Amino acid sequence: MADESLRKYEILRGRAAYQRLLSDGARVRGKGVTLFFSPSPDHIRRVGTLVPRRLYGTAVGRNRARRRLREFYRRNRDVFPLGHELIIRLHQAPDDWNAFFARLERLLAKAQREAEERRVPDG
Repeated sequence: MADESLRKYEILRGRAAYQRLLSDGARVRGKGVTLFFSPSPDHIRRVGTLVPRRLYGTAVGRNRARRRLREFYRRNRDVFPLGHELIIRLHQAPDDWNAFFARLERLLAKAQREAEERRVPDG
């Protein structure tokens, strides 16, 4: 059985990291969500979430959405760009999380292609 645990170093932390990604990172927008991504300085895959207060009236709702997004990452690491930091920003609260995750997977494939195009060859 593969190790599916979510390590602390895989979670994007710190205001500076979020601000750097939001201002300098590439972005891919889909229905109700935007992905911001950039190569990780230490080549470790990390994910962060932004769930605005206006989407959910309570902290309970926002935290539940964050947990669901982290769980999606934990179970589907292979669809996230390798060696990149990524922020998932919700614009709309998903009515159907399964349909949302299917759209998110397609959006991540697009981000993966863009990340490969942006990669500078060594040498």
